[in-house]
Order: sequence, then C-alpha cells, then structure tokens
Amino acid sequence: MVLPLILFFWLANLIGTGGPNETWRHKAILFTAGASGLGLLLWSFRVGQSQGHWLGALLLSLAAPVVFAVLAFGGLLLFTNIHWQ
Repeated sequence: MVLPLILFFWLANLIGTGGPNETWRHKAILFTAGASGLGLLLWSFRVGQSQGHWLGALLLSLAAPVVFAVLAFGGLLLFTNIHWQ
C-alpha cells in the first residue's frame, strides 16, 4: 500500500532539517497541502470501500495530487518569497 510511504515522506518533511532558505512557512504550507491530499485519499477510500461508489472514489483519488499541487504551489507563491533562478 502506498499510504505508509506517503505518510513517511510527509512526516519527514515536518521533522527533518530543511535547507538554509526553508522557513517554518514552507513546512506549514506543505503540511496543509499534504493533509488535504491525504484527506482526499482517505475520503476516496471511504467512498469506494464503504459506500460502493467506485467511480466517485476513483475521481477523488485522481483529484488528490492535483489538490496537493495547487495548494502547495499557490501557498508558496502567496506566503513565501520565491526567487526564480
């Protein structure tokens, strides 16, 4: 199952040391985006397994990485000072 691997990298981001330019804002943004993506994955599991709506579960699981990417990229643009090099 992929969920333990996702949780490992998600927690490693929170606990591990970052680069010299990484602040607490970066970790907060990635935590929020990761929590939203994981929440969608868990919701898709509940919809598919418990309720039997497999098409809805598939669409939710496909939307999870998109939501993560939009929240992470948008949060980094809005709340940090990004230097494009």
